Amino acid sequence: MYILSFTDFDMPEGHYRAIKHQLFRIQFPELDDALGYALQCRARRGVPWEIEGDDGTQLSRDEIRTILDVRGVELKRAGRPRIR
Repeated sequence: MYILSFTDFDMPEGHYRAIKHQLFRIQFPELDDALGYALQCRARRGVPWEIEGDDGTQLSRDEIRTILDVRGVELKRAGRPRIR
């Protein structure tokens, strides 16, 4: 499982860390699904803050941004996220 934490607006990272436990968190079965939703979130001007996986995956806001810049078109074409 992969958990995406995101907000609908930008904020200082310190503020995010302080209220992280109160924010939107969605579980996905695959990393590409979490990344696909992060892409949709970003398109709505939201901020995907981090992705945490039960396999030890830890992606920060900047790492997610870099991945989406490289793989965004691929994820969109693949129809990610696939919500089951």
